[in-house]
Amino acid sequence: MCVEIHTSVEDKGGMFFQELRRKVYTTPKSYLDLIGVYLKMLEDKRKTVGLRYSILTKGLTKLKETEKIVEDLQVTLTDLQPKLKVKQKETAELLEKVAKDQAAADKVRTVVERETKIVEKQAQETGLVQKDAQADLDRALPALKAANTALKTLNKGDITEVKNMPKPPEGVVSVLEAVLILLKKKKYRLRGRSSETAKAHRG
Repeated sequence: MCVEIHTSVEDKGGMFFQELRRKVYTTPKSYLDLIGVYLKMLEDKRKTVGLRYSILTKGLTKLKETEKIVEDLQVTLTDLQPKLKVKQKETAELLEKVAKDQAAADKVRTVVERETKIVEKQAQETGLVQKDAQADLDRALPALKAANTALKTLNKGDITEVKNMPKPPEGVVSVLEAVLILLKKKKYRLRGRSSETAKAHRG
């Protein structure tokens, strides 16, 4: 091929001389330079082709690896199908259970809200009762204080006098009945009993 190129250049050089009267020389060095240029172009082409070959080889390797991965995934997915169906069933059952639990929780919440309102109402009523009881206690405390003061003035002679009464006055009877109630003898009454029985209980 280099020889053909070299000879074709000589022919074109003759045509160039005939038309422009300018001489073009082809020497052995020109032939060697042509071979050098050809070798350089050949080396560049080999590098380009080698690079493309390397890229294509890597691409094919990646395609084969990807194909193998896809095949493995297909096998894995096929093996997982029964497990996926079981999981789907379990998930559906769990969702159904959650829905039932939510309904039960809503019922419990409704009951709790109702009970809370009842308890709040009872608390308000208890507060009112406590307020009334405190008011009664506040009214009773002066009488209790007065009773304690009067109790401190009692002496043995006063007690003996009460014991010897054949028929105590109504006020004394009421006081003694109250004492019996405090002593947990609630059903016992002095009224209508004989003076000896009443006297015995006064003792």
